[in-house]
Amino acid sequence: MATKAKTEEKKTTVSSMAKDLWLATLGAFSLAEEEVNRFVKKLVDRGSLSQEEGKKLVADLRTKVKKNRLDFGKIIEENVSKALEKLNIPSKEEIHDLTRKVDELAKKIDTFGTKVA
Repeated sequence: MATKAKTEEKKTTVSSMAKDLWLATLGAFSLAEEEVNRFVKKLVDRGSLSQEEGKKLVADLRTKVKKNRLDFGKIIEENVSKALEKLNIPSKEEIHDLTRKVDELAKKIDTFGTKVA
């Protein structure tokens, strides 16, 4: 029972760390986007960029940021999975498979009990 509690504690810690990292990353992306908007506005105000060039630049950068967010999310997910694996914490799929197998064995035992009686 103590092992199960330790496993849950490790899982919670890793999940919490991953969540904190993800939130920090989202915050960093948001701040970066705000800074880009301010910078482009300054360039437009100075006349270094036209309004249309500024809009296009911001749109292009938003597209790149969105792609990077998705890529980063996948990287975090992969690394969390690896960390959970190293901590010997089963994945949802593994737990589902084990549950299915236990259910199948329980049915066989019930069937066996019925045949013996």
